[in-house]
Amino acid sequence: MRIGPLLTTFVAAGMVSCGSGLVCACSEPGGRLILHGSVTTPTAGSVAGATVDVALGMPSPVTSSANDCAFPSPRSIEDPPRATVDAAGGYRVVLLATARERRCLKVRADAATIGTAAWVGIATFPRPGQTDSIRLDIVIGGPAPEASGLRR
Repeated sequence: MRIGPLLTTFVAAGMVSCGSGLVCACSEPGGRLILHGSVTTPTAGSVAGATVDVALGMPSPVTSSANDCAFPSPRSIEDPPRATVDAAGGYRVVLLATARERRCLKVRADAATIGTAAWVGIATFPRPGQTDSIRLDIVIGGPAPEASGLRR
């Protein structure tokens, strides 16, 4: 079965439809928000191999408190893949949005032998095509994490 010419036709048609012109079937590149930081213990030891899970939710239209965020259950298709903490204790998660919007973030770090830590806050995604970053250092078994660029 030959699909080469048919595939070439679809690819060429896709390139033409997303070229210049008034009608385009392609979505605008979304804004990227990079969440990064470290996962450590209260004694500042890195927790290599821990996982960091981020869920995206919607803030309440009435209040601006992270306590009133609504998160879908089970995980949404918008949620990024889980990140694994590297040997130095660092992690990095890339979040995408199609518009400049405020979204709730639920961040959970889990280390099987130590425990878990969770944090919920509200972040504003950058405009489509732009990138911004937020640092969130998580201490499993310690005080609540503090983040630059996020509101609780």
